[in-house]
Amino acid sequence: MGNFAFESGDQGSIVQFTAAADLTAGEAVIDGSLFGVATHAVSSGDLGSLAVDGIWKCPKTGGGGITFSVGDHVYYDVAPGQLVTSDADAGANIHIGLAVEAAVNADTTVLVRLQPLAA
Repeated sequence: MGNFAFESGDQGSIVQFTAAADLTAGEAVIDGSLFGVATHAVSSGDLGSLAVDGIWKCPKTGGGGITFSVGDHVYYDVAPGQLVTSDADAGANIHIGLAVEAAVNADTTVLVRLQPLAA
């Protein structure tokens, strides 16, 4: 799956994290139950920056039967590293936000406003 690309909004909510692996800018990061996007390349074990809001062009599997309508909840399925429409894995999928544009089956990206669910 490709990297996430910042589109618009306030990219001001940046948190620091310790990288568990080498990452490139735009890679999805799960830090505990927090989802974000690496803002810069970071080496494993080093402190990096994680964007946790804004509107991002997110990679999705084209032709995989996944579609989104505006306002749909978007989840990140960690195991295959792809976007899905529900938390069908009983809490294993992480809610990352809401779709801000429709995406049909063949689309390989979808615009998502990062917005975690309140605990």
